[in-house]
Amino acid sequence: PDNVQVRLDVVRHSFGFNLPIHLPSVTFSLISAVIFFFRKKINIFLLLTLSIPVFIVNEFSDGRTYLLVFMYVFAALLLIKVFNSTKYSKILFFVAICNYAGGLFFSIYSALNLWNTPILLKFNEILTGRIWWWAKYIKNYSIGLLPQSIIRGSENGTTWILDNGYLTLLLENGLLIFIGFTLLLFLTLKKLMKEEDCVSLILWNAWLLTFISGN
Repeated sequence: PDNVQVRLDVVRHSFGFNLPIHLPSVTFSLISAVIFFFRKKINIFLLLTLSIPVFIVNEFSDGRTYLLVFMYVFAALLLIKVFNSTKYSKILFFVAICNYAGGLFFSIYSALNLWNTPILLKFNEILTGRIWWWAKYIKNYSIGLLPQSIIRGSENGTTWILDNGYLTLLLENGLLIFIGFTLLLFLTLKKLMKEEDCVSLILWNAWLLTFISGN
């Protein structure tokens, strides 16, 4: 069934998925797979064709995060194509590391300091209340070595979920899995840099960006 939600007076459809946000997430996953498969044959026609389902899905599900990251991917791939160069692999590797470290720091810091920092309250509005959700989970769950069950909560009729990839790694999966994932991510990014695989590095940067508002 179609799970219909209203966010900021915008109607969002799931079209059979559990939540409306899952529709753009799956769409971007498929588009990422197509880009990876054709990574050595990227051209403007392919990018324009892939942009069609992105904008159609966004119209019905209002998946702003995935629309923005696709626009980043589109622009970055176009830049690589125009200059026909792989010399950006080191830059993309550095950006990915900063992306991961910055996203992790922002997630933890904002969850712990939401009510003491006016600018975070503004970010909370932009992220439609997500930082408030993160703060709830940081308060109610401790970071352990092993995985633990994280459930949805509710307060005054408002449901909150841990809609953050970094905090999901820490709180739900535990430190051991978090450290393992971080190490594997670093080794993967380093390998892609050495292979000068700019397309894959661009895709990794895009997915790391989505960690802030999804998991």
